[in-house]
Amino acid sequence: MKYGIKINPDDVAEPWWPAVLGSEEMLLAKARQLGAGFVELVVREVAPLEEVARLAGIARQAGLGVSLHPYLYGPLAAEAFDIRRADAFAPMLQLADELGRAAGEPTIVVFHGGRARTEPHHRPYEDAMASAKAFFAWLAGQAEAWPHVRSLCETQIPTRPGDGDWDRLGDTYETCLELVDGTGLEVCWDFGHTYAAWHRGKHGQFPPPEFLRRVGHVHAHDTVRIDGDIEDHRPLGTGISPWRKYLALLAQRGYDGTILFETGLWTRQGYDGLAAMLTSAIAEVETIAAK
Repeated sequence: MKYGIKINPDDVAEPWWPAVLGSEEMLLAKARQLGAGFVELVVREVAPLEEVARLAGIARQAGLGVSLHPYLYGPLAAEAFDIRRADAFAPMLQLADELGRAAGEPTIVVFHGGRARTEPHHRPYEDAMASAKAFFAWLAGQAEAWPHVRSLCETQIPTRPGDGDWDRLGDTYETCLELVDGTGLEVCWDFGHTYAAWHRGKHGQFPPPEFLRRVGHVHAHDTVRIDGDIEDHRPLGTGISPWRKYLALLAQRGYDGTILFETGLWTRQGYDGLAAMLTSAIAEVETIAAK
């Protein structure tokens, strides 16, 4: 198993970063020392890729792999995919391909399925799903152009009660599989998102076998109940989700891939918080995997 931490390049420019974490070189070297094997970098549609590339270079120098997690809500949103504008994805995919070539293994790139009936595109659900499915089909067809890229579709968190009549696409086990149906692409299982979906009555608490067989990457974090609803991205062991059962199901399937501990809480706790989160989480996962 390979374990990772997540960095949003936007945070690096925040005033608290150097005070709490020092340099990026220090952070990534410490993460590697504590057992991390990769870093997942947020990619913003409106932000230049140079900062992502810079952080990826520092990660490689620290002995860490790199995965990418695009947040695409504007022209590149999955629900607005248009094959005539597909070239706009080239800079991101080229960076991923270069990172994968240098690492000697494909770069994981985790895409969201998009959104329906909300800004900025306001697509009806059926139209949004059709465009998102076309997007993932197009990604699957890019293997020859970008052979060192491994694209996945993440299970999204469903909208909250009272958020209005709009949907995130792929917010259940079944609809996430629907987005990649016929493509051969894998899915990223986000533990907190799928637990929230169960809590909000969207699907069953545990995934069907066909979903487990498709998992190629994991976003592992815990959830807490606040005012009757679910808040996620908490460190494992600090909440109420059945993440141990999730891991056991993956272990039974023989999963030995990448697990991102997707929590930002450690950033405010300095290196003591980072050490506590990583050592505890890795020990728990290793124990479950060994059973």
